[in-house]
Amino acid sequence: MKKTIYLLVILSIISGCKKNENKDCGKFLYTLSYTISTNKSMKVNKSPGIKSLTGSLDTLYTQFGDYITSLTPDRFTAKFQLIRLNTENSIENGGKNLELISSNAAPNAPERYADFTNNSSVSITPNICGNVDNNGMFTEDEIIFTYFYFGLNYFYQEVNLPVQYNGINMSQFNHVYNNTTYYSDTVINGNILKVDHFPLIDALFSALGHGYPSLFVFGNTDSTYISTTEGNNPIYGFGSNILIRSNKYSPAILYKPSEGESININTILSFNTNGLIQVYAGPDNIPYTSDDVFVYAPNFWERLSVNVISH
Repeated sequence: MKKTIYLLVILSIISGCKKNENKDCGKFLYTLSYTISTNKSMKVNKSPGIKSLTGSLDTLYTQFGDYITSLTPDRFTAKFQLIRLNTENSIENGGKNLELISSNAAPNAPERYADFTNNSSVSITPNICGNVDNNGMFTEDEIIFTYFYFGLNYFYQEVNLPVQYNGINMSQFNHVYNNTTYYSDTVINGNILKVDHFPLIDALFSALGHGYPSLFVFGNTDSTYISTTEGNNPIYGFGSNILIRSNKYSPAILYKPSEGESININTILSFNTNGLIQVYAGPDNIPYTSDDVFVYAPNFWERLSVNVISH
């Protein structure tokens, strides 16, 4: 995202984190919305094992056999552990964050669930963390949120498979992922694959030996990469053995409102699902056989974009 995102917020906290509920300072309404983007191509930073598809900005892996096709889910949802915006410094070092989904929320709290396909939205009362004055306001007139990040429980998708896979028991979906046993005949019904993201990313991360990424951090970097050393950074406040870093984010700016001002804010998360799942011919390099590989497209995390609208 190349444009600056502007946030106007009513703030009502003391040092630490509190819900924004200070009625004396105005009314603060916050909505978190989800939608699908269907751009036909995406520009991806290439790395070893990735090549460009001829005549397109789309990219392919080289380690899974011949490319067969790309699939676009008919349904795409997610469950988040947390979603935050954070300044350049940690809370302990004078930083501030806006916590849209709290890691302390109930496990099945409605705000944790995102239905991108059906453009779902939920009204939330975010936590705002950092030092404020006696009136419950940040002392600065302007706050720059350098980071946007989310902790992920799972992505889930439903997708129509090519008819050539009818009746084939797919080896990839007879396996244990994330301590859960998957079976091909339970995740594939007819020609519809219904599965979370773990089987679709295992081939990308298992060789690293650190599990699957649960934290995705955008901003304050000039590239996109997988990190196994930054998981305990105090800025994120959320431990992860392996995390994703991306430069696909422009800092959000929060402006201190006038006294008594009421602001509505809608944060829109959009995910580009076009061709999200790529299919390869697998070890035997023969298409439409049981060892074919289904995998998320390169740098799939960069398909998520953030837009904040205030009025």
